[in-house]
Amino acid sequence: MSTPRGWVHQAALLKRGIRRCIKCKRLQKIDQFHKDRSNKSGVRNDCKKCVCRRRRLAYVKHPEKLLACTRRWRLAHLDKIAAYKRRERKERGDQVRLRERIYWSVNREKQRQKNRRSYRNAAR
Repeated sequence: MSTPRGWVHQAALLKRGIRRCIKCKRLQKIDQFHKDRSNKSGVRNDCKKCVCRRRRLAYVKHPEKLLACTRRWRLAHLDKIAAYKRRERKERGDQVRLRERIYWSVNREKQRQKNRRSYRNAAR
């Protein structure tokens, strides 16, 4: 079986570390694709930019659905999140503290409101 003129087999492209995105049809380096163990090539068929674009559109259409999904995942994986935060603080403590300090200085009033609500709820 021959390929159309100008086209190269996917296997030949993969050997060179290149893959064609099925959405935007552009040839890109393998590092521009997310990993996927279930795929024979080891990477997804659509590039990171196309995945990002699709997810952004999905969020615009159904933000409440995606936020609810995120909340459910967080509640189901509290131990995993805590382990990640511990590891982050251990490996990059100075950077984490600086990031937190900046966040708190920018969002001071928001944090005060949040603390007031939690204090009131605890007193009930």
